[in-house]
Amino acid sequence: MIIAYITIAALILAGMLGTAGKIKEFKNQTFKKHPLKIFYPLSAYLCGLGERFFGKKETKAAGVIKKLNVKENADAEIRIYRIKKCSIAIGIILASCIVGIIACLPGRTSPKVSKLERNDYGYGNRSYTLDVDYKDISETIELEIEQKKYTEEEILEIFDEAYDQVIRKMLNGNESQESVSKPLNLISKYGGISISWEIEDTDALDYNGNIKYEFGEDEMRLVNLYATFRMDGVTEEYTVPLVLKAAALGEVELLIENIKECIEESNDVHEMEVELPDNINGEKVSFSQRPAVNQWTYLALAVLAVLAAMIALERSLEERLKKRQEEMMLDYTEIVSKLSLLHDAGLSIYKAWERIVSEYEARGERRFAYQEMKLALEKIKSGAGEGESYRQFGKRCGLHQYIKLGNLLEQNLTKGTKGMKELLAQEVADAFEERKRLARKKGEEASTKMLIPMIMMLAVVIVIVAVPALMSIGI
Repeated sequence: MIIAYITIAALILAGMLGTAGKIKEFKNQTFKKHPLKIFYPLSAYLCGLGERFFGKKETKAAGVIKKLNVKENADAEIRIYRIKKCSIAIGIILASCIVGIIACLPGRTSPKVSKLERNDYGYGNRSYTLDVDYKDISETIELEIEQKKYTEEEILEIFDEAYDQVIRKMLNGNESQESVSKPLNLISKYGGISISWEIEDTDALDYNGNIKYEFGEDEMRLVNLYATFRMDGVTEEYTVPLVLKAAALGEVELLIENIKECIEESNDVHEMEVELPDNINGEKVSFSQRPAVNQWTYLALAVLAVLAAMIALERSLEERLKKRQEEMMLDYTEIVSKLSLLHDAGLSIYKAWERIVSEYEARGERRFAYQEMKLALEKIKSGAGEGESYRQFGKRCGLHQYIKLGNLLEQNLTKGTKGMKELLAQEVADAFEERKRLARKKGEEASTKMLIPMIMMLAVVIVIVAVPALMSIGI
């Protein structure tokens, strides 16, 4: 797995080196404060490849960016947004690969352990990955610790149901009863069942489950075991025929078997903790636990982190769009009131529009609705149709009130100014009513948010009052 992490990290670094300096736009001061600027050239190259193969697609995010930047052509901003998303993904994947490489490096020191925790009854056995140092052996082994078991009276098992599981545990990794070449695990308990064993041929197999007989090549030997199950005074005997073969255990396998044997001899299955041996056959042994994390986990987490980052970016855009809409709703009353007032004073709609934009520019602030008005005015001055510019203004704003105002101003040019004063006055009245509704809604939202701390304070008061009262009556 470490090779996969190294390969991915190497490809990313090679891509960064290969694209560095080739896209000069990222060298200017505009991108100085971008924390992921180092990934931008590679991201721009990958985005370009994507557009070349799949074409440019108008996404929802692109439409939001156009609205937030108040531009007819926001291609540059959209491109930077996509490059930023790609850079976040590259950064997360590279960081995850580096963490994965460190986690997979051999010889990493792990904390020494002398005890392992069992699982409580009903949660199954618990597996540990341990680094073992014994004599000249330094190995990583998998050790399975049985779950905590309760008394026989708490668990009622039927012998015939337990038989297959007992035989499986007794075989201890051997293929079957017809092919036994590794030491057996002659367990003394299974659930609430006490098990005792008798061996027909102790010259071939001892009571620790070790094969004693020295087999020749292709030699086999039939040995019968007799397992006696006892529970709640009921006893039943089973005959277990085994075919022994030459054992082919290496030094590491024998070490694992010795560790398991020491654990069984020195620990009670009713205890939650398992003491690990500090020496085996007179030789010192030490254990250190590795975290039980699959090596693919870091790459999987990287994918999840990338998805989370992309979702967070999209939600950030949506939040900004929501704030834009709230701001434009608040400004609508002021804009339509000014239009109505200036029109009543004898100015044409265009002159009133121009006056409002000039006053906005003098204030030196940035408001989305006024920026849209400024863009509409610039289009009119550059030769676009006045009525069409008003209609497009409403469309770009994207809110019902502004669309209605844009259509109203366009109709004023096509049908004449008759009744325009009354229409604008009605629009002002409707805008004030809408603003009142928004104010009430904001107030209701604020009062709802205040309920949470109030409920918490009430709970504290109840505890302060109730606890002394309960203590006084002895509860």
